[in-house]
Amino acid sequence: MTKDELKLYLESRREGMAIPYLVEQWAEKNAGKLLRSNNIPENSRIVKHYGWTSLVFESMIRVVDNAVYGYDFMLQRKEVDVHVPTVGELRDNNGGYYKGAEDRNALRQVMRVCPNRMEKIVEKINLIQELRDTYLSELEEFEKNYLQYEGPLSPDSFNFRAMLEIPKK
Repeated sequence: MTKDELKLYLESRREGMAIPYLVEQWAEKNAGKLLRSNNIPENSRIVKHYGWTSLVFESMIRVVDNAVYGYDFMLQRKEVDVHVPTVGELRDNNGGYYKGAEDRNALRQVMRVCPNRMEKIVEKINLIQELRDTYLSELEEFEKNYLQYEGPLSPDSFNFRAMLEIPKK
């Protein structure tokens, strides 16, 4: 891995804030109003779960580690007589979309602008990958030559696997 590859990776992991900020603006304009399907943001819908009500954006997806997610903002912990929360309540109820995402993005940004730290991390990543490759190669050779059926350690292969913390296949 190079510094440029790490920068690209960190940028690709940056969490978009457009939908959370849109919902925040909606809450600011509508706080305290009764929640109705005619006063919610475009492309969203109201979902009543078991004991709480959410505002869901299934068409506005996020991709995280190759998994696709819609946005699901918890509005209140009740299903009837639900009012639009204040911005503070919205942020408290959905910390992962707001403070959590902002904090994670800030940490990623700090990493991108700190060249010495990036260089050290790239060195560590490359070292770990090299050690992992060596470990896997040695492990394969050890299993093939000593632990397989009729190998010199095959009668006790289970114990050697446990002693060396070799993962089961």
